[in-house]
Amino acid sequence: TAIFFEFKHYKPKKDIVSTRCFAFMEQDEFKPGPACIELYQKPTDFNRKRLNLYTQKPLYLHLTLNVLDD
Repeated sequence: TAIFFEFKHYKPKKDIVSTRCFAFMEQDEFKPGPACIELYQKPTDFNRKRLNLYTQKPLYLHLTLNVLDD
């Protein structure tokens, strides 16, 4: 189980919204507090088989997770 984040941008010349990159969190990473997630090249691979980093530079998505119990 994982949560995926897709980052999209608008292309005015083509009048479309395109995916720039994506990131995901595995279930074992769901912990309250700060999280640092790698960004990967498109297309989004929901099977997580062929992952290529978005850049060679260390570029990460920084999140702060708040877990709410019911």
